[in-house]
Amino acid sequence: MADKLESLVQRLEKAVERLEKQPGSGGSSASGSAKKDSGDDVVASVAEFDRLLSTKLTEALESGRALGSEDLTAQLALVEKAFRAERDFILVASKSKKPVPTALPGVLSPLQKAISAINDGGKRNDFTNHLKAVADGIGSLGWVAVEPAPVPFISEMSSSFMFHGNKILREFKGKDDKHVEFVNKFKDLFNELGEYVKEHHKTGLTWNPNGRDAKEVQAELASAPAASSAPAPAAPAAGVPVPPPPPSVADLLAAVNAAVAPKPASADTAGLFAAINSGNVTSGLKKVTDDMKTHKNPNLRASAVVPAKEAPAAEVKEVKAATPAANKPARVALDGKTWWIENQVSNKEIVLDDTNVKQSVFISGCVDCVISVKGKVNQITIENSSKSGVVFESVVAAVDIVNSKKVQLQCTGVMASLNIDKVHDTQIYLSAECLGVSIITSLSSDVSILLPGETADQDLTEQPIPYQFQTRIVNGKLITETVRHE
Repeated sequence: MADKLESLVQRLEKAVERLEKQPGSGGSSASGSAKKDSGDDVVASVAEFDRLLSTKLTEALESGRALGSEDLTAQLALVEKAFRAERDFILVASKSKKPVPTALPGVLSPLQKAISAINDGGKRNDFTNHLKAVADGIGSLGWVAVEPAPVPFISEMSSSFMFHGNKILREFKGKDDKHVEFVNKFKDLFNELGEYVKEHHKTGLTWNPNGRDAKEVQAELASAPAASSAPAPAAPAAGVPVPPPPPSVADLLAAVNAAVAPKPASADTAGLFAAINSGNVTSGLKKVTDDMKTHKNPNLRASAVVPAKEAPAAEVKEVKAATPAANKPARVALDGKTWWIENQVSNKEIVLDDTNVKQSVFISGCVDCVISVKGKVNQITIENSSKSGVVFESVVAAVDIVNSKKVQLQCTGVMASLNIDKVHDTQIYLSAECLGVSIITSLSSDVSILLPGETADQDLTEQPIPYQFQTRIVNGKLITETVRHE
């Protein structure tokens, strides 16, 4: 017993000596709390995320696969890949310094692609609500790019999941407990993710201030054998023949070429073309004599039966291959007093820093973009855009969002009016100076306003804008009230 205690004391002394040799960090990292700057805490955060994967994620995936839908099972495979990609990103952060803003999108790219691959399938079936719920909720993995309050972001994505999850509960509660369990398991997963972030990354993803370059670490981890990703396939049992190796790329290409190669012409076809090319095509045809002609032979005309007119052979029309529509040109340009940002895709570095109060900003056809508008402008309009974020300081007239979905808007200064028309799944982040804004919505759903706390230390509070109304007729007049779910 004494030997064990002595050994334990020696190990503790060595650990203290190593910690004393490390240089002090001098404060918290840009996106993590001060108490999480040490490498041990960061590694602990990775281990805790592994625990979440092995428990809550596994339970949620199993509950979905138990429903027996091929579409849902395929989607859940992508969900598992997205969580694994997030785990890899957290591991990279634990070994790296925080990249500069221009380099961060490149490090985030693998995770972003894994999340973007998950959608609702675009077709209606018995599992439409399940697919839409998962597609909306998986956006919670984007907390790694949210500062300084990622926890409310996860709560917001969880609410998006429950929008369709409540439909599933209403349809199957008391009828099929498997569907109810599916909703509850995924709800538990997103709640557990929020608790994990609150514990380890409360003000943003924790980076290692003493780490190396993130791109180098990411490349190093990508080239290393994936020891923790998936177990190696088991060796075949004794007596079971080993399957043949898969065909090479060259073999596959040869098989494809053989399948599409034109077949050689037959002898009859070759003879036909030879006769045509000879120029004497009619030499082998039988001559029609007068006794075979109805207008020359009265007996034949009297007894002949007029045959039914044969249907003409179907005319073979040349079908032209559909040419893909040309992509609209992307541009970011100042034309007169209007900044035009059009048809941008996956551009996270759009910054307008040379603006003035007489200029307007028009954003159209942008997908998966981040746009930053510095200074004070006259007006901002966002139309036909999706999965994009717009951050601006102050607007004199109004901000308009039209015919868009999954747009995030953040005002760090002041705006007088916000008009939202035909918009779905949009979040508006307001500053303390912007609480006097007038908001008008029409034909829109899932619009949430995130308000700052009373103090800088308090989390944002999310409040949805109602879009369901109940109208009653009272004394010959229509009385409309907001529907409340309590």
